[in-house]
This record gives sequence, structure tokens and C-alpha cells, in this order.
Amino acid sequence: MTKRSPLPVSLAAIANEAGEDVAVALARIFGGERIYVPKDAATLTRKHPLVAGIGIGMAQRLVAVRGGERLQIATARSYFRKREAARLLARGRSIGEIARHLGVCRRYAARLMADEARA
Repeated sequence: MTKRSPLPVSLAAIANEAGEDVAVALARIFGGERIYVPKDAATLTRKHPLVAGIGIGMAQRLVAVRGGERLQIATARSYFRKREAARLLARGRSIGEIARHLGVCRRYAARLMADEARA
């Protein structure tokens, strides 16, 4: 059985092709935006928005697998909430404290943690 990625489907595909670090960086910097990935890595200069956002190495990996495409980048809010909740839980925070920190109800915070435990 294949393990389901915690990332949205569009980002999971990028993670499989270019690496999870690339997909997470795209969501963090360009989440909710539509971006163009140049066809040729030679066009990636320090001033290129993609390089400025995620760095030259990750931009080159993205160009190698998705060059010439326009990508709608998901925000991945749930993914980032789950990561933050897991980090806080590991530091000994209660579900109530986690809920307050994330700005969600206690029940949702508990569900985030239950989803994380099943993953």
C-alpha cells in the first residue's frame, strides 16, 4: 500500500518529482499563486522570482521536471498546521494550548493530532 502524502495532490506530485523540500518551499513562498517555470535553467538568475523565493538549487530541480509549465501552487495550510501542531506537541504543549496557538478549536487540534498519529 502506498503511503499518502500529507501535501495537497498538486504539491505531492512536485514532491515526488523534485523533492519534498521543493514542494514545501513553493507552498510557503508562492502558496495561492500561479507561477511560470522557465523551460531553460540558464534563464534562472539571482533576480528571477523563483530563485529569489526558493533558491537556485531547488529552482533548477523544478525546471528539470516542470520546465515550461504554469503551476497553481496550493497554500497547504493544513500541512503547515499539522507540522506546527506536531512540533508544539513534541514540546509538551496541551491540545488546548495548540488550538489557541493555531487559532482553531480544540476539537480540530485534536483531529490534527489524530491524523498525524495515523500517518
